[in-house]
Amino acid sequence: MATNSIVHFVGFVTRLESEKFIPAWEDYARKEMFRKREPLLLQQDNGSRNRFRFLSQHIWPEGESHFSFKKNDKSGYFHELPVQVVHIGGYLPMEMTKNSLHKDSDSRLLVMAGHNENDPGFYQSLPYPFRLNSYQAYFESCIYGYIFEYFAAEKEMEEITNCLKQRPGTERVLYKDCLVPHF
Repeated sequence: MATNSIVHFVGFVTRLESEKFIPAWEDYARKEMFRKREPLLLQQDNGSRNRFRFLSQHIWPEGESHFSFKKNDKSGYFHELPVQVVHIGGYLPMEMTKNSLHKDSDSRLLVMAGHNENDPGFYQSLPYPFRLNSYQAYFESCIYGYIFEYFAAEKEMEEITNCLKQRPGTERVLYKDCLVPHF
């Protein structure tokens, strides 16, 4: 990913199972992306609780963000399905390691830090082995100030999560990759 890219995060509030949600999301993503780069779809791991059951990442070059944030979506829902679309915002990558899990034992943890976070370096200094992608809010309308994406083995992820529970103003959610066919 180029350093001058903007990563748009979109959350989906729904109770639908992946078998029903993924085909509807594919239609949504096709319309929104204008056949640009393929977005990444993530699904909450069973142990996590957050309002966004699914989350997608859309990567755009900085000057080409033709994304639906700029349009007024009247309903914010998928047509005829109980899915609310929440535009989390556009974020600049600060530090990038990898976008995919290494092996089946790897986990992905997204940590959403509020706009009051004044020490983003804290998230890089945890005493456990991990890979980290860091994103900083690009637009004023972003819901969070920072998003940190950790990749680690299951054992280390438990320790990282326990350490981050002590950090006020953060939401921590384990996500797994959804296997979505290419557009």
